[in-house]
Amino acid sequence: WFRPSGGSYVQLAKLDSGNGAIYDRYGTSVAVDGDFALVGAYLEDTEVGGDAGAAHWFHRVDRQWVYGGQLLAPDAEIEDRFGIAVDIDGDRMAVGAFWDVVGTNVDQGSAYIYHRQGADWVFEAKLVASDGAAGDYFGYALSLDGDRLLVGARGVSVPVVDQGRAYVFVRGESGWTQEARLPFAGINPQAYFGTSVALAGDLALVGAPGTRVGAGPQAAGAAVVFRRQGASWTQTAILQAPQPQANGAYGYAVAADSERLLVGAFLDGFLGRGAAYVY
Repeated sequence: WFRPSGGSYVQLAKLDSGNGAIYDRYGTSVAVDGDFALVGAYLEDTEVGGDAGAAHWFHRVDRQWVYGGQLLAPDAEIEDRFGIAVDIDGDRMAVGAFWDVVGTNVDQGSAYIYHRQGADWVFEAKLVASDGAAGDYFGYALSLDGDRLLVGARGVSVPVVDQGRAYVFVRGESGWTQEARLPFAGINPQAYFGTSVALAGDLALVGAPGTRVGAGPQAAGAAVVFRRQGASWTQTAILQAPQPQANGAYGYAVAADSERLLVGAFLDGFLGRGAAYVY
């Protein structure tokens, strides 16, 4: 945990769950909102078995971060990989489990919502895609903003293998329901659309790091912008690097707020040194 100081940043604390083990992958995903932080450990072994995954939350008290507890899926199984993606907004946390078996669909994936009650976080809902299938990897990425959750499913093979898809869920009086599917227009095999997602009010940003746009370089990647009007979402823009590079992984990571978009391309540039682009 860092904070600004004199034009730079200084480390204030190290957020440690206290029970880590080799290959937990603790820190693969992180989120912070106000006085709460959430850290995913998607390969953590739990009581149900290997690689079930977990997430750990911290509470800031008097400028110090205190370990709060461990979040687990209520229906956890081995190799669910719960914690691959996490987010916090207000009194809710979201956690993705992209290898979760849903029904008979291996690795379909799911997302879990937790709600703060007093000093603890309690399970609220499990979300799955209405058209989910084996190998979708739903929950690989997610973004929580108010009463909406955006979830990426990078492995959806419709209409072609690993094209990917994203889903929007909304919370109403009856709980969480699926509001929309956000498909990537066209036929883009191995686009991996949904590898990264960001939600900011009426704007959704979804990364597709494996796609090729038009006659551009192979697998240069892209990020797709959607806008919401009511309950309808419309694709409004496709972003690419100013000089698209083959296999640049543009769109592997994205972030958004009301004024700016940020897109990561970790293999872009000379010898794959990586770059990030601000819009």
